[in-house]
Amino acid sequence: AESRAAGGTCHWIPYSRDFSEPPMVVATLNHHSTAANVKHKAVNTWVEAVETTRFRFCANPLKGTHTDTAYVDWVAIKERSLNYEAGSQVIGGFEGKQCASFQFKKRFADVPRITVMASHRTEPGSTEHDSVALWTEWVSRDGYRACWQEVNADKKHSHLSLEYFAWVGDRLGAAHAGTIDAGSITKANKCFTHKFEEPFATKPMVVGSIDHTGYKGADDHDALTSWVEGITTAQFRVCFADTDDYTTSGATGVKYHFVSFNQGAFPAADAHGRTARLAGGAQVT
Repeated sequence: AESRAAGGTCHWIPYSRDFSEPPMVVATLNHHSTAANVKHKAVNTWVEAVETTRFRFCANPLKGTHTDTAYVDWVAIKERSLNYEAGSQVIGGFEGKQCASFQFKKRFADVPRITVMASHRTEPGSTEHDSVALWTEWVSRDGYRACWQEVNADKKHSHLSLEYFAWVGDRLGAAHAGTIDAGSITKANKCFTHKFEEPFATKPMVVGSIDHTGYKGADDHDALTSWVEGITTAQFRVCFADTDDYTTSGATGVKYHFVSFNQGAFPAADAHGRTARLAGGAQVT
């Protein structure tokens, strides 16, 4: 769904229906400008709280202030199927950059794509945390390795959860899924345009995150941030920026896994034929 979000603030976003228990939520910031020459500032995003009727989305610019109109595309998923898996991992408090490997609940037939989101689902709804970057280093049929790092603050964080959505294939029902291979990110902002194999009838939502699967180095990467802009029925742009000094990150093996879909019910049924919901649509001023 698509809800307006201002930089440096948090917003409650309601689902289109209630869940019996808090779902998994993954989200991506986007801008509606389609002009190729429009440059946006990098914004770090995370989920502050997840409830059965709503979730709280937060955005914080990495440098200065963010005055452009920004939106958040998001998916709330409860069920787990044979083709995709959604879940949450409790990380707890941490300091500096931390990484850990996690196992899927069930082994995939093929190596899946994955998108992740930083969340504080167990915290009270009124709590506000500092911004956190979260990404994956690799994914296999059995599990994945994720890293997280606080940005724009004192590098110490009291509590964190990781939301993930992993899937196999280029299609999830009517949704398009794919990977953008960005290679090395060596300058302040770097953007890539992806064209859909088949155009959508209306402008879709796009949700995704950074991954480094295939990178041959021995060390884990430092934090990058990503956002989407210029979404049309035929294509979208994804942009990357370093989270520390905005100039040269030297990140290598950068990939962006994404799912794009039309607003409404998320078009991927689970093993019992039930459909996970893409919920929302309310604009937040």
